[in-house]
Amino acid sequence: MFLHTDIPTRAQLDRLLASRNPASVSIYVPTDPVTANVGERIELSNLAADAVVQLRDAGVARSELAAIEEELADLVDYDEFWRYQARSLATFVTPESMMSFRLPNRLLSVVEVSDRSAP
Repeated sequence: MFLHTDIPTRAQLDRLLASRNPASVSIYVPTDPVTANVGERIELSNLAADAVVQLRDAGVARSELAAIEEELADLVDYDEFWRYQARSLATFVTPESMMSFRLPNRLLSVVEVSDRSAP
């Protein structure tokens, strides 16, 4: 079976590790390369909602919350992206940027909110 992967480069990992923002969100979702990924999209949406609650409770500005919500909602709705998955999706988002990687290994669902991405 062919897996559609986006393995992060060393430069991308270095950028994630160096990035600091009080509104950094890391989300991991297991995916399946042979399904429509409906459940995975719901899981990403639910974890995104959890992240927004955590950020709101931490006092993050509304404009930053809106930027994060929009980036994650766009990913959930991106049909072409979801057609080609591997075994896990790792997503790192701040109000200014988002990076996602389709990974060949199986990771558990988790959301982490911190001052940096957690690759």
